[in-house]
Amino acid sequence: MKTTKILLLSALTIALMACGNKKPQQNIAFNPGASPEQKVDEEREAKIAAKKTAFNAAQDPMENLTAFEGKIKLTVMVPDENLSVEAAKQLESKLIQMVTANGIGGLGGNPRYVLAPEVNLLKKEVTSTAPVRHLITYDITFYVADIILGTVFASSNIQATGVGDSETLAFLAAFNDLKPTDAKFQQMLSDAQDKIVTYYQEHGAELVNEAKMLSAKGDYAEAMALLGSIPAEVGDVYENAIQLMDELLPKYLEKECGLILSQFQAALGNQKNGVNKEAMAYYAMIPAHSSCKAEADAAYKEYKAQLSAEDQREWDRESAQIQSDNEFRKLKTELEAKIQITGNQCLLDKYEKDAEYNKLPWLRKLVHLGDHDPFDGYKPNKDCQ
Repeated sequence: MKTTKILLLSALTIALMACGNKKPQQNIAFNPGASPEQKVDEEREAKIAAKKTAFNAAQDPMENLTAFEGKIKLTVMVPDENLSVEAAKQLESKLIQMVTANGIGGLGGNPRYVLAPEVNLLKKEVTSTAPVRHLITYDITFYVADIILGTVFASSNIQATGVGDSETLAFLAAFNDLKPTDAKFQQMLSDAQDKIVTYYQEHGAELVNEAKMLSAKGDYAEAMALLGSIPAEVGDVYENAIQLMDELLPKYLEKECGLILSQFQAALGNQKNGVNKEAMAYYAMIPAHSSCKAEADAAYKEYKAQLSAEDQREWDRESAQIQSDNEFRKLKTELEAKIQITGNQCLLDKYEKDAEYNKLPWLRKLVHLGDHDPFDGYKPNKDCQ
């Protein structure tokens, strides 16, 4: 019975994440006088702009990402309690805080490994005071699980009471009172981490091969998300993953040139004069044969030409060794982490597709029409096509 419950929770989790991650299509303005070539260019620019917005707004706590390079990372799941977008984000931040406080990353990594709370109402009271206050006690069971296989690595049960002017505020108050130092919660994370590391030790080479297959199809973000989930404890497999990520980064940036160009332009705008090491670092990451290299070169030369002779000499000295600079390494790591986060969306889409395919009878699989089969129950995420 318990196994069935966990599998149902896992299936619901995938559905919630897939739905939550889908983005509306960018509207393209109607332009009856435009040529077919102009319309294609406009559509391309609109798609780039939409990706820029999503990428740059990706996750707020980017300062946490570099601290968890090479460590286990769990995707935090927010329970469906009819929360507003703001309340759901607040709850997600609290859960991320709870895992990061215990040395486990809450962003990036393979999205199949989740921390998900199951919340049951134990007691609800409404005060007779003015204003009315809601006092609610919850039974919260945390699961660390593989949502694809339905495997639960560890679980922990905690009771929490929240008080608020509404049931939603009482719910959030109950979670805000949870302590990352709770002994049972810490033991759960420790047990789960050991089991996940063991899984990677046994299957890490398979994940690297899967990343190579994704890369061969041009799915660089998904490949990097998969590789970025492999923890340092796996040893040689981790080193292979890091090396492959270094090879994939310029390929991703060449494919999504507008994203790195926007980072470079923003860095130039952040500093009006003098040596700008952040801009240097982003410029050094722009692939030589990418479509935006000429535009980046022009902005780079224009900025540098405005500097004093002394600053230009300092600029040349700094830029010559920028790839060994701490600023470059920090920005590169943050950029890779952001790419992994955006890749998670399409990894989840892939997992959903595989799950729907695996439900089909064997005879139906023989006549499956591939990614665009309209009758297999899978609805593709258009941002991942």
